[in-house]
Amino acid sequence: MIGEQLRVAIQEAIWKQGFQQAELARRVGLSPAQVSRFLKGERGLSLESIDRLMEALGLEVVIRPGKGRGE
Repeated sequence: MIGEQLRVAIQEAIWKQGFQQAELARRVGLSPAQVSRFLKGERGLSLESIDRLMEALGLEVVIRPGKGRGE
């Protein structure tokens, strides 16, 4: 669930900001193939790698309690 949400958010940011996957990969120290496989949902990335991708794209993760939980 959360992995898919992260992938979608990262894909949208790449598209909106006009990044090429290869350029983004270079900036964050990943191979273009790693970024491509992650965005296709074929492979995961470490939290550190996801954090670097999100930082490069100006994204952040916000964690909040789900509805109906913690009551």
